[in-house]
Amino acid sequence: MARSEINREVRRPRKGGPTLPFVTISREAGAGALSLGEQLVEHLNQTHHQGPPWELYDQRLVEQVAQEHHLPPEWVDMLEERDFSWLSELFAGLDLRGDTEINEFTVYRRVSETIRRLARRGNVVIVGRGGAYITADLREAVHIRLVAPRAYRIANLARRRGLDRDEAEYEMERLDENRRSFYDRYWPGRSQGPENYTITLNTHNLADQTMVRSVMPLLEEARAAVSA
Repeated sequence: MARSEINREVRRPRKGGPTLPFVTISREAGAGALSLGEQLVEHLNQTHHQGPPWELYDQRLVEQVAQEHHLPPEWVDMLEERDFSWLSELFAGLDLRGDTEINEFTVYRRVSETIRRLARRGNVVIVGRGGAYITADLREAVHIRLVAPRAYRIANLARRRGLDRDEAEYEMERLDENRRSFYDRYWPGRSQGPENYTITLNTHNLADQTMVRSVMPLLEEARAAVSA
């Protein structure tokens, strides 16, 4: 399947049933998406009891896609994090037992299908993997973009991953570049500017709980929009 068809293919009509809000989090490397996601899910499960419990899908998203589509989890994990040429060489060199359709784009189509299914179920926080763009047509979404100054992101990566400063800086630049390449492949010409998100937050200036409080009214608006 051509890459230009992936997003169109997964956007099938909803088949009815209740709709619940969901959240996507896009982030610069080291901006702290996992921390915010954990705090947001904890708060929502303490204060909002409509529908199933809220769940966080970051690494768990990788595991979910792998389980649903019978793929090695490392294939899914690498899509947003690895250089495209490296991925192309990986798939070109695999013994796929006659399944010549398996490549980066067909793997990502399956990622997209799982993200759409989770979003339609609702009460989920989805981190990365283009979640905001895949679900851009769903009204019950709150799309968050996390940014932070360079020095803060380097220090955050160093602390979380046990790296020295130079290693953390290299890792930040590698992740940022690979994620930009990922977005360029699937959404060419579309920026990651604030117009594509419900809210953009500078994590350097805001505590997690402050950001959680900022998101709550947006979730109420999303819930009201689909209930109207």
